[in-house]
Amino acid sequence: MKRAFVLGAGLCLGHCWQRLHPAVGQAEEELPSLQELFCFQNNFRRIPGAIRGMENLTHVYLERNRIEAVAYNSLQGLTKLKYLNLQDNRINVVHERAFQGCRKMEYLYLNDNLISELPEN
Repeated sequence: MKRAFVLGAGLCLGHCWQRLHPAVGQAEEELPSLQELFCFQNNFRRIPGAIRGMENLTHVYLERNRIEAVAYNSLQGLTKLKYLNLQDNRINVVHERAFQGCRKMEYLYLNDNLISELPEN
């Protein structure tokens, strides 16, 4: 892992795509109050399933990856999520129920993707 450090209640995982799942799993066990997760420039093709259910996350930074879609369960259990940055990916599909559990969402960044249309919901 090139860079992973804890800063306050946040975890930064920049440039460490090969080891994300163990690192996030470990963070979930060791930092149950994790609020911010930085996972930019990791070549992810999808939103990591390891973040599902991390109910205290309020800010997630997934910009500059290769994410292709936001599935219906990609953000499952992220009920406190306020800020989601998905800019500069390859997203071309956003499921109509992708954000259904994210009732506190205030900021959503989807610019610089391949999205041709967004669901009405």
